[in-house]
Parts: sequence; C-alpha cells; structure tokens
Amino acid sequence: MLRPRESAHAWLSDDYVGGAAARRLAAEGHRIRAMSRSSSSDQKTRAVGAEPVRCDLEMVTAADLRGAEVVIHCAAFVEQWGPPDAWDRINVQGTRRMLGAAQQASARCFIQIGAEAAPPVLFPWVQADGVASPKKDCLFTMPKMV
Repeated sequence: MLRPRESAHAWLSDDYVGGAAARRLAAEGHRIRAMSRSSSSDQKTRAVGAEPVRCDLEMVTAADLRGAEVVIHCAAFVEQWGPPDAWDRINVQGTRRMLGAAQQASARCFIQIGAEAAPPVLFPWVQADGVASPKKDCLFTMPKMV
C-alpha cells in the first residue's frame, strides 16, 4: 500500500492487470500516471483515473517517470504471433529500460507484475502424458526470468 499522497506511475498499457491497479490506487486518492501510445489509449487511461504520459517501452526515459515514487510496470507485448524479436525488444529490453528510467528518476520502489506467464515460470506445465516441462522457451515468459 502506498503512503497518503504518494505518486505512482502505473505502466498499464490499457490492460486488465494495470487498469485494475490504476483504478484501485486512484480510488485511494493517489496520483496515477500511465503510459499511453494513442488518443484512444489516452481516453482509456483517463477512464481508470490516470493521467496519460505519451511514450512506450521502446523509448521511456526518466523524464517520463518524473515525480513517481512508485513505478508499477505491467506493460508487455502479449501477442501470440509477431516478429521474432518483438518479445525481446519490447518485453526484455523494455523492462530493462523501464527499470533504468525508474532508477534515474529516483523512484523508491519498482514493482513488475503480469498475468499470463507468471504461473508457468513458477510451476512447470504438465503435459497429457504426465511429464512436467518448464516453459523456458516461451518468448512472453522471458522477462519474468530476467
């Protein structure tokens, strides 16, 4: 829980997890700023009680996170199909870029959360034949293992 009047920068990217976090924090009276890449994203961001900041994981800087005491990072490339380098470029390198920007902006706390890939990282998938296999080859899972 954030302290009263603390500012959080929820990196939500119009998703379910980040949107829920932003709604909850805004309802508790915290100032929420969130990544936005388009006018329609600006509207969705404002609808959950956050102020849009125009940038993305490939170009985020400390200036984008200015004033944030807490950074909640939950943006990702979650498509099942796409350019082979997209998961590394956006999820792995983007997460590193976000963490670096948060450090440069002097955020006191960095939280990374996600949805789809968290269980396979912690627990192996059990196939129909009963053999457990960790999902280390899943491109979306890579940032959770960095």
